[in-house]
Amino acid sequence: MGRATPGLLNLQEHTVFMWDGRAANLVDQAALPITSPREMNMDLDELVLRLRTIPVYKSGFSELYSDGVTARNIQHAIAGFEKTLVSGVSDFSEWVAGNEQAMTAQQKQGFQLFTDPQKGNCIACHHPPGFTDNGFHNLGLENVQQENADLGRYNVRPVAVLKGAFRTPGLKDIELTAPYFHDGSAETLESVMDYYIEGGRHRSGVSPSFKPLDITQQEKQALVAFLKALTSRDAGS
Repeated sequence: MGRATPGLLNLQEHTVFMWDGRAANLVDQAALPITSPREMNMDLDELVLRLRTIPVYKSGFSELYSDGVTARNIQHAIAGFEKTLVSGVSDFSEWVAGNEQAMTAQQKQGFQLFTDPQKGNCIACHHPPGFTDNGFHNLGLENVQQENADLGRYNVRPVAVLKGAFRTPGLKDIELTAPYFHDGSAETLESVMDYYIEGGRHRSGVSPSFKPLDITQQEKQALVAFLKALTSRDAGS
């Protein structure tokens, strides 16, 4: 499909949806993969007719909505479920709550690097508590001058600075959502760090906040350790 599937956790912390932000809310977003010719390729009116023939859906929708099964109610129901997908307690959240022993020395060093404007400066785009600025950034993944390049946010809002810019993902449970970047080009968190150290594949129109990282291998491992401290302790249970 050209773009990696975004994670679904903590969507309530986002203000825009899809990699290019073309959906303003979860309800609108829910319809997009259903109707996309490259995904479910389903007409919403046809979907409504199908669900009205299935007793469990017909009765369930009637209990929740006065007008029963409609396209908009289907979208609301899916969005309602998605809002329940929330990260649990992590080493980092417990440390923030006051337990100094919740994170290792390496993870604490990683957090310092994460927030240091002269080192990782990750916090420039990944703001706590959701670890996203809900913004769009060009990270030099693909030269926007190439033929048939994915222009990301520019396709939705044709402003020059948004060419090749994509939504900043949240980082909670990021350890569990490989591959990374909008094109899925990084298989591991270590390879993400390597990409940031390199400074991208090109510098044409990249975000001002995106600069090559001046960090050692030991500091790289500390940053990765911190990112893993954002993993929910009950993940997968």
